Amino acid sequence: MKYTYILFLTTCCFIACNSAEKAENKGIAKYQIDKRLAAQAPKSEEFEVSSKGGIFTSKDGSKILVPEGAFVNNKGESVNAKLHFTTYRGSREIIASGIPMQANNQGETGQFISDGMFQIQASDGANVLQPVSGKSIEVYQPSSDADKSFQLWFFNETKGQWESIAQRDTLATAENIGEKAESMNLRDGNSNSNSNKIAVPVAYNPQKMVLDLEFDAIEYPELTDYNSIMWQFAGSNPSQDPEKNKWVFDQEWTNTKLKKSSGTNFNYDLEIQTAGGTFTTVVTPALSGNDLKNARAKFQKMISKVEARRKNKEEVAAAEKESEKLYNKFSVTKMGIYNCDRFYGDPSAKDFIPQAMLEHKPLGQNQSLYVVTEKKKNVMQYTNLQNMKIKPAIIDGIITVTASGVLAKASAESIKEMRQSKGGKIKLIFQKISGNLDSELGKL
Repeated sequence: MKYTYILFLTTCCFIACNSAEKAENKGIAKYQIDKRLAAQAPKSEEFEVSSKGGIFTSKDGSKILVPEGAFVNNKGESVNAKLHFTTYRGSREIIASGIPMQANNQGETGQFISDGMFQIQASDGANVLQPVSGKSIEVYQPSSDADKSFQLWFFNETKGQWESIAQRDTLATAENIGEKAESMNLRDGNSNSNSNKIAVPVAYNPQKMVLDLEFDAIEYPELTDYNSIMWQFAGSNPSQDPEKNKWVFDQEWTNTKLKKSSGTNFNYDLEIQTAGGTFTTVVTPALSGNDLKNARAKFQKMISKVEARRKNKEEVAAAEKESEKLYNKFSVTKMGIYNCDRFYGDPSAKDFIPQAMLEHKPLGQNQSLYVVTEKKKNVMQYTNLQNMKIKPAIIDGIITVTASGVLAKASAESIKEMRQSKGGKIKLIFQKISGNLDSELGKL
């Protein structure tokens, strides 16, 4: 989700679910992406897609199904691609994105309430790519609102308008996604080359402290598979060296966590919580004996079973949680910005004409005003000096971005006056703020 009125140079896709008519926003103002808060906007995730396609999962749980042969070069040959995927959820990400959140609602400018927005791009390194004709990338984004008035939208950057794609009639389930992936003959593309490697023990070092950890089967059932393994410090930071932190072993442990470290090595992160504080360190399995080669082979066989059992536990737990999720489904035939939105509407809403002031000077007529509502769950975009139809009681705060990219928020007095007003012209006094969006939204 993003900033001030500029076109992307890469292939982008944004989709929106909104309640409205299935028509382009003709006769409505042309909007551009406001990039003044680009530094605070969500970062994109990158996926390596082979010509055979695959299933990819983003950090927010979105599922991206790329069919085989989705991308071709100028010779018509299937090529591998880099897929860039950015999700925008919540007030902060939507404001920072600068992506317009207004569209044509039966001839009038309506305000979107989003149930998830994303941008999708693809390239082969040198060239921007689009899905080949006749193929579509299926994107399933987690939904948090089952309201039946949501629609799916695509932002046409050339026209500067949101285009309605379809009404969101149903929400997809994890089972639906699995069936679709099976019909497309796709495999998981989120493979991490390091996650499948088995930890290899190092030779026992008599100069280092040995940690012989026995995990209680009742308190730590997920860690009991690691019992009987001998561990030694594998880091370089003295503050993490057990030898230099023996206080940890003089206190009662209240919680323990052990998980494989990220990166290319085969270390484990160990966290020990005690009444006196938390100790974190990096350890690696160590073996003694003359025939370390045979010991390693034996260890690999044992630890592979450990990892398999642990992975199975995690997959079962994840599957149970996943089965409860519902998703918005988008069929992407052109890269760009997509959103699932409905239009805000409340019978008890009042009509206001906001007159925004900053440092005793009026803000411009096209100044965007972001109204954060309902305990920061939603955000709506209005324009200064134009009709603002809203129920004042739901307002948490109002934020704007100055021409220089500085954040400003409406004073508490302005919000109070608005809540007490019956509508009409309302003066909003804005004050510059030094914090970022995260900190300021936290204060609302």
